Amino acid sequence: MNPSNNRPSTDAPTWETTRMQTQVATQLGADDEGSEGRDIGRAVGPGIRELFVSCDPADAMVQQFNHLQPNFIAVHDLGAPGIAKQLLGSIATAGRSQLQKLVIRRAGMGTTLASIEYVDCPAQNGETVRLYLTDVEADTTQRQALARTLIGRSRLGMVLVGALPGHVLASSLDPWQQAVLSGGWNCRRMVFLPLVAGPALATQVNLFRGKTAIDTLVTAPVSKPAEVWSQLCSVWNDLEKRSHPGKTNDQLALLGAARPAPTGAAVPQRRASDLAPPTPMPVAGASGPADNTPLAAYLHAVGQLPGVVSACAFDLGSGRPLGHAGARPGPEDLARHGHALITAMAGAARGLGLGGALPDTIITLGSHHLLLRPVPDAPGVVLHAVIDKPHARLDALLLALKRLEGR
Repeated sequence: MNPSNNRPSTDAPTWETTRMQTQVATQLGADDEGSEGRDIGRAVGPGIRELFVSCDPADAMVQQFNHLQPNFIAVHDLGAPGIAKQLLGSIATAGRSQLQKLVIRRAGMGTTLASIEYVDCPAQNGETVRLYLTDVEADTTQRQALARTLIGRSRLGMVLVGALPGHVLASSLDPWQQAVLSGGWNCRRMVFLPLVAGPALATQVNLFRGKTAIDTLVTAPVSKPAEVWSQLCSVWNDLEKRSHPGKTNDQLALLGAARPAPTGAAVPQRRASDLAPPTPMPVAGASGPADNTPLAAYLHAVGQLPGVVSACAFDLGSGRPLGHAGARPGPEDLARHGHALITAMAGAARGLGLGGALPDTIITLGSHHLLLRPVPDAPGVVLHAVIDKPHARLDALLLALKRLEGR
């Protein structure tokens, strides 16, 4: 007799309830009662919710959005890593709330697949408006898919933009354009907030609007969290008023006004319009290098070459990123995968008896090239660049790179 047949049902493992969920793609919150049924996942601690899935995280979020039909704002940074998260942190602090997290786990195992941060902002009618950060913690494929899902399913997309060259902006907007044209894109209002002035953004956004018919706005350059919040409130409130013409302001989920503090509340609610002290936001992707080191100047110059989407220098010994220019992929991803690629190629060369010199190579993918080469006058430092094939002539780019390096 199998001893497991005599095991009492009360001895079920901790993850037994999770195993039962493998028959469905996601937990659908409508089975719960009260507010839990109107949110994604289940609360497991202060500011943390969990969602167990048996499909990809992006597909699971699509199912959740289809089921719950939430109205939310997506905040994305383009060539401005970390700025969107700083903004959400400032909003949470101003509203005496906290930056919250949705952890997506694999059903039956509990493995973390992705983490999405968000903040719930108090609205004038007593409800909350959720702001999702698109810079999620996940592998590269799922991070990109989740970012597209969050923006595409949002009611309003807010995009913070660093000073990127026109070809990088075009390459960054192209996946969104393809997603709009292929269907399943609900966001019809997008606001682009440049961190520095320049004509390239307006040009590319106008092209994007002409091809997608999405209502877009390019604001004046912003340098403080309060300026971003002011633009966000203005556009969101206008959407609310146009969508519900018969309602008064007190009935609308307007942002930027204080909610009366509940009776007996220990701390009164601060107005969201009082967002953060007027300290400047760091300028990402500025028109010059972030510092005056030779490596920073080199990376900045590489990032300005036609067709270069993103470039990173990393330490060959540790795989640690030393500098970055451009948009996504970010420095951590470029360094990690670049280190793996160059280590594998160098090992193959030694195994074939071809010597131990560092590879200088180009890998051609479907719509991109990957460039890996030693950085001149920097022993043990390697450049890993992503090049957009439609916007680059490889021979001309390599010639420009050799001139830049003085070779």
